[in-house]
Amino acid sequence: MPTIFYGDDDDSDEQRYKFEMRGENELIIIGINPSTARGVSKNFSQWADDQTIRKAKGFVTRSISALNKFNGFLMLNVCAQSAKKPEKLALVRDVVLHNKNLDKIKKYLEGKNGISVLLSYGDLIFERAYLKQNLREIIAELQKHNATFYRLGKPTNKGNPRHLLYLSYATPLVEIKDNELKLILK
Repeated sequence: MPTIFYGDDDDSDEQRYKFEMRGENELIIIGINPSTARGVSKNFSQWADDQTIRKAKGFVTRSISALNKFNGFLMLNVCAQSAKKPEKLALVRDVVLHNKNLDKIKKYLEGKNGISVLLSYGDLIFERAYLKQNLREIIAELQKHNATFYRLGKPTNKGNPRHLLYLSYATPLVEIKDNELKLILK
């Protein structure tokens, strides 16, 4: 299994569009994106991963891959702004940045159908008012590709899919049914 993470040519320490561990059957993971992963080369073609990326790699290579035969992942972001802490995200929605993120997501999904998507952002979705709207637009795009949505374990007390960073590798992958997805997007 490859362990190289690829970003986009225009990724930087301020903007992050994806991390990818390439495989034939990739699990798409949706996070918020306060990240400490950083570019380690001048043109950001190489990255130093952070705890969340290491945990995503662990889930794909250990537990959930055994059940679903995932051999890679594509980590996408509800917000393309990179921040070390969620409270450092912009106070208002950057529409230009969000639209660029949506365009990139559309490009990543070209030619894909029947995709598997792990929602994994926890209650961080409430950190900024615009994050839920961003999520709704991203999910609408994913649904065009016949996505099956999953969460790890039980939802948070506020009804959100849990962030994978804080879960055991033994945590089961649970399909999110339509009625639960509607509540998540409310």
